[in-house]
Amino acid sequence: MLEKLVQAGLVKTADDIFRLKKESLAQLEGLGLKSASNLIKSINSARRVSFDRFLIALSLPRIGSEKARQLAVRFKSFPALLEASPEELDRLPDFGQETAIALRAWLTNPANLDLVKQLLDAGVEIISDQRPINNQLKGQKFALTGTLREPRLAIKKRIESYGGRVIDHLSKQVDYLIVGQNPGHKLDQAQAMGLKILSETDFEKLLNS
Repeated sequence: MLEKLVQAGLVKTADDIFRLKKESLAQLEGLGLKSASNLIKSINSARRVSFDRFLIALSLPRIGSEKARQLAVRFKSFPALLEASPEELDRLPDFGQETAIALRAWLTNPANLDLVKQLLDAGVEIISDQRPINNQLKGQKFALTGTLREPRLAIKKRIESYGGRVIDHLSKQVDYLIVGQNPGHKLDQAQAMGLKILSETDFEKLLNS
């Protein structure tokens, strides 16, 4: 069917699929009004797509279904993914520097960004994925102190993407305190409570364990 649509000049780019009209389809040989209506219904049902499936459809370099799921869970939206640095991408499980660089190159290519814009303008709706990447940190609570290399909001999102939570105030319910440069009084409190102390390097090791 796609080949027939391309040959008829109805589809030239991916977004054209979502701009098809029943009347135009009905003119195709062997299709008819009923078949055209059914095809339009199928296309309309495909307008709402999960973020990971949207990324897979874009044929991102070095990104298969598992990595697409990780990106969807970690960044939640395409605008957020656009702001991701190579360092953030590199830290995702099984990504690595080459994948991060290749993905950033794709995301900064104007032609690719125009394709995404055209798909969204044509009515494609991306559904945010709220699942954790995995449950490695499920049920575990973290607190932060000091000047950290990574923005606190980014660290919070990373912890949540692995199933954990970030707590503002220390208590014995906190499992780990992540400590940056020049830590505040939280470090003394955590040591007095007997909480586990992690440097940022320790935190990375915990995620990769």
